[in-house]
Amino acid sequence: MKYVILASLFALPIASYAQQSNVITFKGQVDDVTCTVTVNGTASTPIILLQTAKTSNLAAAGNTAMPTEFDLQLTDCGAAKTATAQLIGNNVTTKGNLGNTGTATNVSIQIVDNGTPITFVGSTAVQAGIDTALASGSGTIPLVAQYYAEATGVTAGTVQATMQYAVTYK
Repeated sequence: MKYVILASLFALPIASYAQQSNVITFKGQVDDVTCTVTVNGTASTPIILLQTAKTSNLAAAGNTAMPTEFDLQLTDCGAAKTATAQLIGNNVTTKGNLGNTGTATNVSIQIVDNGTPITFVGSTAVQAGIDTALASGSGTIPLVAQYYAEATGVTAGTVQATMQYAVTYK
């Protein structure tokens, strides 16, 4: 009996710890105004296709190649005057870019806003908001995606990265 009680005492901290690490947090917002958001005209699971880059264009760490423009398009925004997009990086690299889950190595995807690279911090950190004025209930947030050499020795292969976005309205 003593051993059962003793074993139970040691199990309590483990059960308590397990309970704390199994937390799922849901966040959202309710607002009077929302917009219809599309990416290059696609509302569901948009894909931005970058042209094929040569490994020689990405020979040195920090090199970029094949900048590709894409837009977050906001329509049907009603009375909102401003929209703020927050970008959330998935699988962020140590250099603050979107990590590649494809087969090429030492390459990532860098997102650029108005000529300035966006640096994501942490594995799923939210980028400071990008504001856009809304005129007649619509607006556009232009962005650029480009290959980025995380280190020398970029190898040939596929490149795939993802990010999420959230839009708030004022």
